[in-house]
Amino acid sequence: MLKTIRSLVTGAALVLSIAGCVGTPPEVATAAGEAPAGVVGGAIVTYVSWERLHDVNYALRMEGAGRFADARRAYHRAIAAGHTSGGIYNGAAWMEIESGEGDAAVAVDWGQRALALQPGDADTMDTLGWALYHAGRTDEAYALLTQALAKKPTIYCIHYHLAVVLFKDKGTT
Repeated sequence: MLKTIRSLVTGAALVLSIAGCVGTPPEVATAAGEAPAGVVGGAIVTYVSWERLHDVNYALRMEGAGRFADARRAYHRAIAAGHTSGGIYNGAAWMEIESGEGDAAVAVDWGQRALALQPGDADTMDTLGWALYHAGRTDEAYALLTQALAKKPTIYCIHYHLAVVLFKDKGTT
């Protein structure tokens, strides 16, 4: 298996190197048409990292493309596979709400895990506040969104989420 991966990666590293796509000068190719061991080793590590984080990468791509349901499913797979950073939990919580298919209680759980791993992060506080709102916990949502706004007053989505909480549940404009 490793020999097959090494062969594939060697060829890919050579092609990318010659094309100048990875910042390695074309002279790294040997006369036999192979990339030096350092390039191959780096390419293998890159491939293994990409494969290990495939679902996370896919979730991010789907999120960027506005395909929130696909992103939500990919985050579920990533978390099930043991990928549990604050950023992954935060993205998963966000997609749990924004996909229109998710469970607000799951979003709150993941938002709380994200905030525990990234204490005081305004973006994470915003996500958790939005999840709390969707779970019907508006007082907690209001408190957290107010804190997030104080930390990052220029982030438009915090303003929007706080406005929704105030308008719908506090009866103010």
